[in-house]
Amino acid sequence: MLEKLFSHKDGSRPDEIEAVEQHGRVQIVRFRGVLDKTTLPDSSVWGEAYLEEHHLFDKNIIVDLGKVKHVDSSALALCLLRLRQFRSHGHRLALINVPQEFLRLAEIEKVTQEVEIFDSEEAALKALGA
Repeated sequence: MLEKLFSHKDGSRPDEIEAVEQHGRVQIVRFRGVLDKTTLPDSSVWGEAYLEEHHLFDKNIIVDLGKVKHVDSSALALCLLRLRQFRSHGHRLALINVPQEFLRLAEIEKVTQEVEIFDSEEAALKALGA
């Protein structure tokens, strides 16, 4: 079902989504390519309206950034916003395979303590209760 939610109306997957997987009570969204202000508009599948409409704030989600080639500060800002929203709904959003570029941005903005980053998928799944 989650795979369908992260698809366009014609059934195709957005360019920035590699895969969506269900692992027990946890979903993994695997991103790829470029994550910036042009690929992550609020109208995208990662936009607030979409997440609320499909009740995705009611789930724990792992975001895999292993195939992401470039991120900018807007991707970090969106990640922080979604993280706070998931927490306000009593759920968690965790990151794995985080690129150095993203980590540097988080350090510059002094938000590394706020972002939940795991060294492995297994550790994240265990922590989020899959």
